[in-house]
Amino acid sequence: MHRKLAYYSVVTSSHLPYAKALMNRLKRFDPDIERIVFVVDAESGCRQTEDSFEVIPVRAIVESELFQQVCFRYSAFELSNAVKAFASNYFLGNLKYDAWMYFDSDIMITRSCRDLFETFDDASVLVSPHLLSPVSEEHVIPLESNLLRLGIYNGGWMGFRRTAQTQLFLQWFTSRLTSYCFNEFKSTFVDQLWLNLAVNYFDGLGVLRHPGLNVAYWNIHERHLSRDSSGCILCNGMPLYFLHFSGWNPQMPDIMSIHLPNAQKKSVVWRELAHEYSRELLEMGYGESYSIVYAFDHFEDGFEIDLHQRRQFDHLLGVGQWPKGKNPFTSRKLLEPIPTAKKNRLGRTIRSTGTRLMQLFSMRD
Repeated sequence: MHRKLAYYSVVTSSHLPYAKALMNRLKRFDPDIERIVFVVDAESGCRQTEDSFEVIPVRAIVESELFQQVCFRYSAFELSNAVKAFASNYFLGNLKYDAWMYFDSDIMITRSCRDLFETFDDASVLVSPHLLSPVSEEHVIPLESNLLRLGIYNGGWMGFRRTAQTQLFLQWFTSRLTSYCFNEFKSTFVDQLWLNLAVNYFDGLGVLRHPGLNVAYWNIHERHLSRDSSGCILCNGMPLYFLHFSGWNPQMPDIMSIHLPNAQKKSVVWRELAHEYSRELLEMGYGESYSIVYAFDHFEDGFEIDLHQRRQFDHLLGVGQWPKGKNPFTSRKLLEPIPTAKKNRLGRTIRSTGTRLMQLFSMRD
């Protein structure tokens, strides 16, 4: 029976070169599987079509007041991760696909991913773990210790199948990412820490332990890359599906990640692929993307929004003190930056109510 399948990603406008490189490779390997990119800060609410994918502005899939709230509440990084859930909900409710896969835009596809759809078996939602085996004692820090802080599963790839369990998962996941998709704030790390709980909450959530998925700085020590006699790329003797270039700079391709610069020292194949991927990104316009300004970094009067103002807005919204229907992007005076502490003539520290509030909701467990 023919199934309708799709691949999707989420980017800001400045990261469109990554989306183009990703979608070009997906088209090369699977030309008959549809490809969609959700652009967080696209100006138009109209859908567009690029050479290798369809563009859907996020404002077209999220109710307008909620869209304003999440765009102000979150940084560009946080919002891009939150939209992952909104987009999958859109697939479930508005797009008639039987199954779909999410890829972070900084992923390099190395072969057809079609057969990953066949690995669902009884699963409705698929995730992949960061690591498949314990690390040696000298690498507990930073590798294993970081996963305790940032999540067991990597949110850079997820698979979804149209089922009742997927609907239940996405209702829960979307509710969490609407209000709690922060970058190491309120005990969260965007979407990833929520996946730790999801495996226990939903019977339909499966873990795909294939070494050829999500090869990156955090697991290159356990993933040996090689080529067979025909030139196909293998990982631990099995097909390599994709590499995840997290924290990597296309203009310095030999450094695997700012998070662990020397991780790939011994991997010749990784270095070859990194240089190939770097060329693709530069061809897609990576060098010019720096000039694209993120649309939700400023109030409508042109003043820049700082992180404290985003956190202040989140607090006021959470305690029910934000005026209903009020657009935060036109409300700079309600969200003035928190003043620094001052001292009175006796040398005692004076702090505003806003400063004390910021201290409270900036505390981490």
